[in-house]
Amino acid sequence: MTVQSPTKSLSIDVADVVRRTGISDVPPPVLERARHLILDAVGIAFASSGFGFADVAARAATSFGPGQ
Repeated sequence: MTVQSPTKSLSIDVADVVRRTGISDVPPPVLERARHLILDAVGIAFASSGFGFADVAARAATSFGPGQ
């Protein structure tokens, strides 16, 4: 018998809920807010790409590896 840690079990449960959730399950105001947040993140990424901290942040993020 394999015992999962509580964190792993919670992660699997959350992933399962997300996997089963369709776009039609998300209320329109939430979709609109998500669109704005994604556009904001993309804009910040483009705006900050010319600064030194962008390279430092990218190296730090990639040092964690691809994940599992």
